[in-house]
Amino acid sequence: MGAVYDQLSITERRKTERWRHPKVPVDEMARILKRCRSTIFRELKRNHFSDKNLPGCDGYYGAAAHIMQADRHARERKLIKQPKLFPVKIVIGKREVERGEVMLMVNGKKRAVSVQDFVAAI
Repeated sequence: MGAVYDQLSITERRKTERWRHPKVPVDEMARILKRCRSTIFRELKRNHFSDKNLPGCDGYYGAAAHIMQADRHARERKLIKQPKLFPVKIVIGKREVERGEVMLMVNGKKRAVSVQDFVAAI
């Protein structure tokens, strides 16, 4: 499994906002926050605020960025609550897991097994 990363906190986002106005380099922000520079670039790109009706207010705002991030994560949680919206297929070796049932490859043929039976067998 991949590495686990912490989300940026509201404090880190507000620091980034304060440093963005005087044009502090992203490399310096990343060094102080002890984050990868790509994390800061991604944060600035994803959470940039712009509004056609308020052209002078375009930019990065830490509090708005935190709200946008929370909204994105809420939408992603919907897929966990309603798995039929997002077909999941995981293949581990010769085991294939799909929508609550496990398909085992036995001699080249798929065999359906319930998740409970599969977990009990492991």
